[in-house]
Amino acid sequence: MVLGEELLVIGRQVEVEEIKDRLDILAIDSNLNTVAIEIKKGQVRGGVDIQSLKYASYISNWSFDQLREIAEGYFRDIGIDKTFANALQEFAEEGIDYEDVNGGQRIILVGDEFDPKIKSVAEWLSSQGVSMKLVKVSALKDGNSVYLRSDVILAPRGPMIQPSAGSGKPWIENGKDWHLNQRCNTQIALKLQELADFLSTLEGVSASWNQEFYVSFILAQRNWVTVRTYPNQLNIDVHVETGHFKTEEVAKALGIDEDKIDMEKRTTHDTITIKIGPDYDLRNESFARFIGQSKESFLKLV
Repeated sequence: MVLGEELLVIGRQVEVEEIKDRLDILAIDSNLNTVAIEIKKGQVRGGVDIQSLKYASYISNWSFDQLREIAEGYFRDIGIDKTFANALQEFAEEGIDYEDVNGGQRIILVGDEFDPKIKSVAEWLSSQGVSMKLVKVSALKDGNSVYLRSDVILAPRGPMIQPSAGSGKPWIENGKDWHLNQRCNTQIALKLQELADFLSTLEGVSASWNQEFYVSFILAQRNWVTVRTYPNQLNIDVHVETGHFKTEEVAKALGIDEDKIDMEKRTTHDTITIKIGPDYDLRNESFARFIGQSKESFLKLV
């Protein structure tokens, strides 16, 4: 609470390759936004504002998997035995949609004092919809004890403006074209369209194409299946009851090698990931049977 709110820290000295620099602290807030935190000794001077905007800009393009890799590496370093998903679930203290993670980006600057120019820029950015927060931190001594006192001198007005149509993000303007013609090669695009056609025929299932890295299939107003798209492969993530399926049984039923099946156990459910290439036959009865069973299992969760 030193910064005036609860945050889930998922990384320290996080490398941002695009600018060959490291972010002091990366965190997640209660709305699942990513938070770039820069801490400076003494007065926070010019240049920090532009640097922090660069961090937020590049972080906005990071996928869930990239954030998970950073978080779980950080957890291992500090001796915490948990997955990113577990940490998010404990932090939120309620059911969450993991696809909402990094829906917005925020910036927090921390220092002993702030140059008036920094405060002026931060206030203007905040008025334009960029979530900026300035926190003044000072040390107080009481005998042999030292306490940190924090004062929020600029509170955020809200998360960064969300992208809208015409914003230069083609997956929002035409998500179907983005995935079929830009994310996937020709063969995988045909496979994705075939899968989408099949899933969309199931009762109560609808498709959402307007995400950068995946297509989601919604059932009972929640993501049931998400399909992460790659040039030569589809990763099909299926949410099911905890312990209802086993990796070796799924692999055998689908006629797929076990190394093409991943099982991630989460607090509220399991996620089965099936990795398929252009040669896998989605029309076979075994796949249709598995999808039917997984649908029944998922509906027990909602």
